[in-house]
Amino acid sequence: MKYFILIIGAISLFSCKKAQVYHLSSMEDVRVVGSELPDLDPEMRVSCNDWENYVPYPKNAHWFEKETIRVNFHCMYDTIGDKLLPFEEMKPFLYKLLDNADLRLRSNPKMNLPEGNNTPNLEPMLAYRITASPDFDDDDGYFKHVDNELYFYLNKGKDRNNYNRAVIQKYAIDDDSILNVFVMPVHPDSVASKTYKQHNAGVALGTSIKISGFWEEDPKWWNYASMFNHEVAHVFGLAHAWTKTDGCEDTPENPNCFQITGKPPCEGPISNNLMDYNNEQMAITPCQLGRMHRKIHDIRSKQRKLVNERWCEYSPDHPIVIPNNQNWVGNKDLSRDIIVKPGATLSLSCRISFAKGAKIIVEKGGKLVLDNVRLHNDCGDQWGGIILHSHDPSQSIVFKGSNVIENAGTLKT
Repeated sequence: MKYFILIIGAISLFSCKKAQVYHLSSMEDVRVVGSELPDLDPEMRVSCNDWENYVPYPKNAHWFEKETIRVNFHCMYDTIGDKLLPFEEMKPFLYKLLDNADLRLRSNPKMNLPEGNNTPNLEPMLAYRITASPDFDDDDGYFKHVDNELYFYLNKGKDRNNYNRAVIQKYAIDDDSILNVFVMPVHPDSVASKTYKQHNAGVALGTSIKISGFWEEDPKWWNYASMFNHEVAHVFGLAHAWTKTDGCEDTPENPNCFQITGKPPCEGPISNNLMDYNNEQMAITPCQLGRMHRKIHDIRSKQRKLVNERWCEYSPDHPIVIPNNQNWVGNKDLSRDIIVKPGATLSLSCRISFAKGAKIIVEKGGKLVLDNVRLHNDCGDQWGGIILHSHDPSQSIVFKGSNVIENAGTLKT
């Protein structure tokens, strides 16, 4: 069998007795061999901002990948040093807290409200990882700070400092790429007050959070895991759910009861949603998950920078296979090849980033539709471009609207 190479502009064309192979690395290439379709009226186009397009439904399991949030911890002490466990004990404590928070995310129980609901409880596809800063040789993701002015947390009274960012501004490490968590005891004057009631508290401030309530001599890490997840969810764009102003129809308005009291309005059942105040705080709805993942896949968001860039690591052994017609809407970041099988059509919209070397492969009889999509690499590298196996490329790749192909490498011969 004889092979030859024919160059048409920027297109490398391989020919044999079967199908020809076209390598497309720009929209100029696509325009040479593909077919242009009329675009829809702008008001009729798909919305790249719709949370529904970012929900980890089982139907999306073939392309959805778990996102890992980078975390470090800052333990705040005064010079006496008795308000938290000793630092060497706090480190395993916080490791277990994070592990328990991760477990609670994965469990995602069914929503208690509304009664008789059929709200899906999905795998959140979120995880945590203790992360050291590359700028510190001895950094293990845990920090001890002694500061008599900034060590404590107060969310009530004239000296309240829950929204004060001074401790973050002074001690945060790489808060543009790591979620900084400040573990702060309550001021001893508050604890000494007869009216003070021990409680956990937290607040999300930009890409950092403060959490408090660590006063017991032997605190239990699981008592703080749900509060931790609640504050992280705030960082990733979720609002409190009980008021119906959170933008999610699947989080019902409720009286925000912490526990069942047997009396109205808390006679039960009560909410178990993560973004309400209750003694479970674990359920996350599809809308809430969609809104969090939408932040992660928005290249303009600060939250995206807190997530491990797993889409930069090419996984050539686990391609995404498209065996039937699919319409992908929403921004995506992929570490794998896409293979469009014969008889299948894959339509792409919005923004899709590919890992270095990853490709879209359209097998003979398959079809790729570029519908107002940006294809690129968001890691400073080059992805592999589009590979067509076809006798008639004008039927194998079609495009409409405004499409962009960036950072696609040319085929090496």
